[in-house]
Amino acid sequence: IMHQWRHMKMLMHAGRGNNGVCKVEETWQGELVVLCPTSPHPSINLPDNWSDPNNPKWCKLIITHKKDLPLQPGWAYMVDPEPYQDVTDQDEMSTCTGLAALDYTNTKFSKGYAQTRLRMCCCAWHEMVGKNAAEALQKGERYSNMDYIVASWLWHLHHLLALVLSYDIICQWSKHCILRISALPPNIRLHAVLFFIKFIIPKLHIYGHKLAFQILYLLDFMKGVRRMDAEGIEHTWASMGVATSTKEMGPGLALDTLENHLGHWN
Repeated sequence: IMHQWRHMKMLMHAGRGNNGVCKVEETWQGELVVLCPTSPHPSINLPDNWSDPNNPKWCKLIITHKKDLPLQPGWAYMVDPEPYQDVTDQDEMSTCTGLAALDYTNTKFSKGYAQTRLRMCCCAWHEMVGKNAAEALQKGERYSNMDYIVASWLWHLHHLLALVLSYDIICQWSKHCILRISALPPNIRLHAVLFFIKFIIPKLHIYGHKLAFQILYLLDFMKGVRRMDAEGIEHTWASMGVATSTKEMGPGLALDTLENHLGHWN
């Protein structure tokens, strides 16, 4: 009952199913998300001529996806699980950072678990989670997982918006990201490749990198980012203690539970 109630509340907040026009089954990818009100959204809070160039946790293997389907696959914050499961595996490890985010990719501690962590993209300034910008990791932190999550989030952003992407292991992930993203499913591939992206490392994490990368990816040397630390993503985890309770749930219920709490955070 609680599973269905959360699903109905998210539909209600998005105005789905309240009349004969906005039907539930016609919900688009990411349409249930509570948008960041101060981030730029074309046709919502940007002037008509804005683009004018002259005007500047863990989840146990207790049940299969076929037996426990999510009620809102890809409709809000999490990516659609079916195409996401087709992301290829890889074993590329870090050669720079001392944070060990990739060094334990194929960790023995993931045995018996379908999911080991949650990764997502959010607005670094306002800390609001984006559309289709979150998903669980099956085994450690693989590039393929982050490629898909980042690309699916970029799909919802206008291709003329300037973008600065921060990631604690950006020095490694960014090396061949365009090549890897070009191999993703067609529905998200083009948008990711066409984006003009600048890469930086959050200030708290940057001292775990080599000196050359500290200079290359330092926020203080980046034009247009103002005075920020890019650690907003870390603050969002404060509300996600519920992720621990999802390890006893089936995949569908776990996904919709996380959707509900991410919506509450936004």
